[in-house]
Amino acid sequence: MSNHILTLALIIIIIILIILGLIFYTARYSLQKNIKRTEEKLNSVINNSLENDFKNIKKLKLNGESLKQFKDYSKKYNVIFDVEINSIKDALSKAKKFAHNYKIISANNLQKRNLSQIESINKRLQVLKIELSDFEKLNEKHTKNIREFNKEFKQYNKKILNENYLYGDSAAKIEDNLGKLEKEINQFTKLVRSGDHSSAEKMLGTVDNHFKQIKHLMENIPNLYKSLNKTFPSQLSEIKAGHKKMIEESYRFSDDNFEVLISKLEAKVSESLRLLKDLEIGKVVSYNNAISDHIDSMYEEMEKEILAKKKVIKNMKIVHDFIFHAQKQNNALMAELERLSKNYTLEHDEIKNAKSFANAINEIYSIYKTDYQLFKSGEAVYSEILANQQEAKTNLSKIEKEQRDINDSVADLNDEEIKARESVQQFELNLLNMQREIDRLNLPGVSKDYLEKYDALYKRVKDLSRDINQDKISMDFINKKLSLVSEDMQELLHITQSIVDNAALSERLMQYSNHYKNDNENVSLACEKAKNYFDNTYEYDKSLETIATALEKVEPGLLKRVQSEYNREKNN
Repeated sequence: MSNHILTLALIIIIIILIILGLIFYTARYSLQKNIKRTEEKLNSVINNSLENDFKNIKKLKLNGESLKQFKDYSKKYNVIFDVEINSIKDALSKAKKFAHNYKIISANNLQKRNLSQIESINKRLQVLKIELSDFEKLNEKHTKNIREFNKEFKQYNKKILNENYLYGDSAAKIEDNLGKLEKEINQFTKLVRSGDHSSAEKMLGTVDNHFKQIKHLMENIPNLYKSLNKTFPSQLSEIKAGHKKMIEESYRFSDDNFEVLISKLEAKVSESLRLLKDLEIGKVVSYNNAISDHIDSMYEEMEKEILAKKKVIKNMKIVHDFIFHAQKQNNALMAELERLSKNYTLEHDEIKNAKSFANAINEIYSIYKTDYQLFKSGEAVYSEILANQQEAKTNLSKIEKEQRDINDSVADLNDEEIKARESVQQFELNLLNMQREIDRLNLPGVSKDYLEKYDALYKRVKDLSRDINQDKISMDFINKKLSLVSEDMQELLHITQSIVDNAALSERLMQYSNHYKNDNENVSLACEKAKNYFDNTYEYDKSLETIATALEKVEPGLLKRVQSEYNREKNN
C-alpha cells in the first residue's frame, strides 16, 4: 500500500515538472519573439535615419541663429545614434542571454524598457525631421519674399518718381520711408543669403508692416492731396463769389458768418496740408471730413435761400388771399352767431372761439405784413419767410375747418326748433287721443298708477311747451328733454293701448259667456270674478285672462277668433 502511494506521488511530481517545463519553455519562446520584434523596430529606426536630411540642410550654408539651432539639432541626433541606440543594442543582447538562461522576468523587463526607449527615439526623430524641413521651407519662403519685396518696392519707387505731383510735399517723406524700407529689404536679403533664416524670419514682420504703411500712404494721399490742393480751394472760392453775388441780389441769411467761416476753413486746409506733409493721415482724414461737412453746409444754406425765394414769391398772393378769405369767413360767422344768440343759448363757446379765430388771423396778418416789408426792402431771409408762410397756411386751414364746424353746428338750430315744436304738438295730441280712447269705451275707471303716469307726463309736456316758447331757448336742453319725454310717451301709449284692447276683449267675452253661465258653473264663477276686476279694481288684463281661460276650456280657440274679429274692426 505504501509503495502504491509513493508511486502516485512520484507521478504527480513528474507531471508538475513537465507542466512547469512547458510553461517556462512557452514563456521563453514568447519573450524571444518580443525581443526579435523590438530589434526589428530598432533596425527600422536606424534604417530611417535623418542623414540625408542633415546633408541637405548643410548645403544651405546656414549662419547665425539658424546655424546655432542646426548644430543643436545635430547634437541631439548624434546623442540618439551614438549613445542611446548603442545602449539599446547592448541591452537587447543582454535580454537574449537572460531569456536563453530562463531568466524570464529580467529579460522581460529589459525588453519592455528598451521598446519604450525606441518609441521615444522614434517620436523625437519625427520632430527633428519636421524641424529640419522647416529650414528648407524657410529658405524657400524667404527667397520668395525677397523676389516679392523687390518687385513691390520697384513699383512704389517708380510710382513716386513718375507721379510725384499727386503727392505734393508728402512725396519727400514717402521717398525717405522708401529709402528706409530699401535698407530693411537689403538687410533681410543679406540675412537670407547668409543662411541666418531665424533672424530673417524675425525681421520679416517689420518689413511687412513697413510695406503696409507705404501702401496705405500711397493709396490714400493722392485723394487727400487732391481735396486739399484743388477741390476745397475751388469750392471755397466758388462759395465766396456766390455769397457775394447773392448779397448783391438782395439775398440775406439767418446767421451770415460766411466770410469768417471761409477764412477759418482756408486756414484749416493749410493746416491739413502741413499734416499731410508729415504723413499724419489719420488727422488729415479727420480735418478733411470736417472741412467737407462745412462746405456742404454752406452750399445747402445758399441753395435753401435760392429755392425759398421762388416759393416765397409764389406764396405772397396766395397767403394774402387766404388771410382775407379767413377774415371774411370769420366776420360772417360772428354776425350769424350774434343773430342766433338773440334766440338761442350758444352753449359750446362758439362766440369765444370765433373771437379767438379773429385774434389768430390778425396775428398771422401782422407777421405777413412784416415779411412783406422785408421782401420789398430787399432785407428778407427767404427761408424764414417761407417757414412763416407755410405755418400761416397750416394755421389758416385749421381755422377755416373749425369755422365750418361751428357754422355747421349752429346752422341746424332753426330746423331743430321747428322739429322740437312739432314733437311737442304731437305729444299734446297723443295725450288728447289717449284720453279720448279711454273715454270712448266708457270704462268704469283706470288704475291709480296709470293716472299718475298720465298726469306726470301731461305736466312734463306742458313744461316742455313752456320752455320752447321762451324768447331765448337752449336747444341742447330742449333736445335732452324731448328725448326723455319721447321715451315715456311711447311707454304710456303702449300701456293705454293695452288697457283699451284688454277692456274691449274682456267685455266681448263676458257678453259671450252668457251662452254658458246657466249651464257651466266654472264659466259663471269666472264671469263674476272677471266683472269684479273690470268694474271695481280696473284690472282689465286680469279680467280678460280670467274669462278667457274659462271659455277656452268649453270652446277652444274662442279667444283667437274674437281677437281676430276685434283687430279687423279696429283696423277698419
